Formats: sequence, structure tokens, C-alpha cells
Amino acid sequence: MDDRHLRWRVIIYPDNFPPLVNLFNWEQFINDNMDLAWCHSPLHDKDIKEDGSPDKPHFHCIFDFGTSKKSEKYVRELFQAFDIPKPLPCNNVNKAVQYFIHYNDKDKYQYPREDIYSYSFNVDKCFHLQEEDALFLLLDYINQYSLFDFFDLVNNVRTDRPDLVKCLKSNTFFISTYIKSARSRFSDDI
Repeated sequence: MDDRHLRWRVIIYPDNFPPLVNLFNWEQFINDNMDLAWCHSPLHDKDIKEDGSPDKPHFHCIFDFGTSKKSEKYVRELFQAFDIPKPLPCNNVNKAVQYFIHYNDKDKYQYPREDIYSYSFNVDKCFHLQEEDALFLLLDYINQYSLFDFFDLVNNVRTDRPDLVKCLKSNTFFISTYIKSARSRFSDDI
């Protein structure tokens, strides 16, 4: 089985920076020494663990090796100086970049999108939803918040998930039918 991949996800802890590397020069250090397209999250310094304690500050990073697949061992050795935890293949770049700011997880701290760093890596395209993905997110949103009234759905989407407005507009009949069906099915609960 081939464990080599084109893109890898890595967590980097500022506490593990190599000597002479700090928050002010670590990006340049990687740019100068690794010649990769990559991006990283804002510093995740407000994350909370499941037990309620603060998580150790860290950066989520994605490294793109272009057309040359790399193994986990190679990635581990490349970032040996940063003492990283186990690198993971990045199978869905859009979701991984969106996680940088907890874009799809409103229960977690929302980091600013403008604080995402990228080097030869287009992160903006990661926030453009494909129609099918947007529709599934919209259906999940309806179910999660029990939005079984079209008026309420539109108003909530406008304020909470403006990225889904286009999908809502282009699938109005489908969504209306879905809501009517859900309202009918769960009429005793609503």
C-alpha cells in the first residue's frame, strides 16, 4: 500500500520551534529552507480541550509537494527540527483550510480568515463551496437548528451562513419540499 501523498497536514507548536526560530521568522525559515507551497492557520491559542482546559497554542499547516508524492517518513524527517506530532495526509484541502478558522464549527472559537498565511498556495478557493457540498451543509444546518419554516431558514442563513445563500436561492423548490416533508414527519415534535 502506497502511503505517499501530495499534500500533508502538520501541527506545529511554537514551543517546539528550533533554536533561533520564533513567531516573527518561522514562516520565512520554512520558505527559505523547504521550497514548498504551503499555508497555515492563525495561531490557535484559544482552543479548548474536551475537558474544558486550554489547548496548547499551535498552528495547523498544509504542505503541498506539487506532483511529487511524499511518505509520512519523509515529512517527519523534513520537519524534524519542529518536533511535530504525526503528520496526516490532507485528502480534502478545502475542509482542512476551512478548519483553520473553525469555519464549519460555530461552537469553537472563530479565528479571523484574514490571519491565514499562505505561500504559493491559493486559500481563497478553499472557501468557495461546490454546489453539492453547499446543499449538504444547508440540509445539515436545517436539521441542526430545526429550521422547519422557510422564512426562519432564510433569515438565519442570511445572518449566520451567508456562504449558503446562493445554494438556498438556486434550490428553493427542493429546500421548501424538504422542509414541508420534515415538518409533516415531525409535526408532533414541532
